[in-house]
Amino acid sequence: AGFLATWLEGADIDRSLAYGNACGALTASRDGARSAPTGEEIEDVLARHS
Repeated sequence: AGFLATWLEGADIDRSLAYGNACGALTASRDGARSAPTGEEIEDVLARHS
């Protein structure tokens, strides 16, 4: 979902892949069905791990 959202907004492939990866990592680290991270949380992960 993270990849597709950024790709459809016009981001380049590297940005879309990084965003999708961060989105997946955050989602997998949480319990429950409502574990989708916010854009702010994803940006924070990307900033810390770039």
